[in-house]
Amino acid sequence: MDSLHFEPISGKEAHAEFVALLNSCFPVPRGHSFLEDFPVWGVLEPDTHFYIGGYSSGRLVAAAAARTAELITEGAPLPIGLIGAVATHSSCRGRGFASQATAQVLDWLARRRVALAVLWGSEHELYRRMGFELCGIQTTLPLWQLQLPSDAPRPGRGWVPGLWERLKRRGSGLQYGEKDRSWLEAHANVQWYWLGEPSKPTAYAALGRGIDLGGLVHEWGGDPEALRSLLSAVRAEVPGAALLGSPRLFEKFRLVCSPGTPVPEEQFLCMARFMALSEDPERVYSLLGEKGASPLWFWGLDGA
Repeated sequence: MDSLHFEPISGKEAHAEFVALLNSCFPVPRGHSFLEDFPVWGVLEPDTHFYIGGYSSGRLVAAAAARTAELITEGAPLPIGLIGAVATHSSCRGRGFASQATAQVLDWLARRRVALAVLWGSEHELYRRMGFELCGIQTTLPLWQLQLPSDAPRPGRGWVPGLWERLKRRGSGLQYGEKDRSWLEAHANVQWYWLGEPSKPTAYAALGRGIDLGGLVHEWGGDPEALRSLLSAVRAEVPGAALLGSPRLFEKFRLVCSPGTPVPEEQFLCMARFMALSEDPERVYSLLGEKGASPLWFWGLDGA
């Protein structure tokens, strides 16, 4: 193999090669695309998205992506960076190419003065060497364990305009703007459930996302009473489904387990690395969950 060189991935042709690499590196069913589950990496917007490719003999063999965003906190929104789509061709693994690609997107995020860089991945030791640490807390609650109404209503299904309005007003996760709407609507494998009117749902829940969130209700909200009724309807249709969230969110929406059910196990949410501290360093520190009232949390569609 010739020496590896990195350059930004720009233009539709180069981006199509990037998507083909992702399709070959992740468990994507034949005839489908990685972007069906992660359409955010299909956005070609240089102000907010960056794609880097490692090339050998003119062939793309490694890649990584990053985007800037704002995290909702109890103070002002916090500028952060999310890293994803880190991939190396199967013939080139074990040579440090993923680390090199990740380093490139970290440099891009550093120039944009984000406070934190966040990623999801199982290669914890690799990312620890790059300054990342596990942080945030999440819990998975099987729906059958929850105390929910026994009479399940008939929910609406599919994406409707009112869901966008609800997502924009979430009190946690990423702050969405109008440019986010197209890729949020493009999640091909998310099953949306809602109650109320299509233009103004009283509660909503999103089930599944293919590669990494199958069987999980990972996006949910609305009126607490309506939400519990909606989750009852989801449970009736998908008995094995589970609810993904933070302990504080479960408390806020009064979602509790039935007596005698197993105590849910808490897991780390993601890995994060300090990039540049904001004007209020204590607020940034508190997001990592060690203290303060705003532990780090992302909803399912926020994950890169």
